[in-house]
Amino acid sequence: MARKPFFSGNYGSALARVDTRPIMEAGRAQGQMYANMGKQIGGLIKEYGLNKEKQGKITDKIENRLKLDPSIAQRLTMTGDEDFDKKNVTDMEKLASGELGLKGLQRLDSAMATINEVDLQKQAEQDREIANQQSLINQKLLNQEFNTKEKLKEVEDTQKTQKDKAFTGLIARADEALALVKSGDLQYNDLNVHTKRLVNDRDLLVNRQVDPNDYAYSTDAEAKAALDKLEAEETKLDIKGKKLGLTEETKEAAKMPEFNDRDSAVESVKDLPQGVSASFKKFKDGFDIELQYKAKEFTDIPSVPGYPNYKKVGGFLYEADPKKKTLRKLDPEDFGEKSELLQNTIKTLTTKNVEQYGLAKFRGERNEDGDYDVEDPASGETITIPFNQDLENRLIYLDGLRNKLKTQIDLDLTIR
Repeated sequence: MARKPFFSGNYGSALARVDTRPIMEAGRAQGQMYANMGKQIGGLIKEYGLNKEKQGKITDKIENRLKLDPSIAQRLTMTGDEDFDKKNVTDMEKLASGELGLKGLQRLDSAMATINEVDLQKQAEQDREIANQQSLINQKLLNQEFNTKEKLKEVEDTQKTQKDKAFTGLIARADEALALVKSGDLQYNDLNVHTKRLVNDRDLLVNRQVDPNDYAYSTDAEAKAALDKLEAEETKLDIKGKKLGLTEETKEAAKMPEFNDRDSAVESVKDLPQGVSASFKKFKDGFDIELQYKAKEFTDIPSVPGYPNYKKVGGFLYEADPKKKTLRKLDPEDFGEKSELLQNTIKTLTTKNVEQYGLAKFRGERNEDGDYDVEDPASGETITIPFNQDLENRLIYLDGLRNKLKTQIDLDLTIR
């Protein structure tokens, strides 16, 4: 096969057109690359400038915080967290030398902001606590004010009551003086100055148009007159007391023994309740009896209904003395104004045998032996009731109680 020539073609023809677009595109791309690089460098320069500005602001902010509160530096480096404290120490040292970068500044600023937030939170809690305490104080003050007002009202009410009593007393004294004048026991001119004033101003006192304090004794003469009156009243009371003393002595002198003979006294205590013992005392020409009791058997001794301290022993009434463990026999005069006790005592002491003996004594006649002969209405036969000194004494005792009760009924209209 024949070898193909190394050069072939039409070399004498015109040259072909060269396509320069790839070359131009490559140049444009290279130009764009340099342009972008310039922009990036410019952006970096700008960013660096912004970071420097931000770094300066944060640095100023941190330094101002440290000036206002130097303790922040100590608090950041003494939290107890070793790693955190070391990092803050390093940042603070770089800050002092001007070598702390933006991230370090931001980290330090954040830590300080956290401390600030914690302080604000604590302050808020303290404010709330103070507010609560103030609220409690205010409430306490309100309560104290309320109590003070209540006490003031009590004082005012007390003063009003005392003032009303003063008016009532002054009016009563004026009325007493007027009554004495009207009855003729006293002349108006015989009244002292103070009493005359009360009489003249009675209507003013009734209408509460004057101050009762103005009617206190204002002169020595008035005071002396009042003292003279008091001394006169004391003299009367002294005389009355002496009369009462004489009366008591007279009563004591007139008092007779309970029993004329020992046998009657013994007979009266033969049926004593369990726990009660008797002792005999010689009195004048007869005998008196003193009773004692044992504390543990006190409730077993019969008593008047409604009056556990008043005991029925041998047909008589005795009052118990818890200290001495004795029983004191009560005479009719010892009952005082106790009408209900009198009625219940009479009812308790009026037993069936006392009633029957009293009826025999009322209907019968005394025979030569001193006994009572009583005619039986049904059969017409005569029945002899032997004389009994103990029952006689009980009847006498009951008659005394009934007579005492009659005087009480005349005075006490509330008794049925």
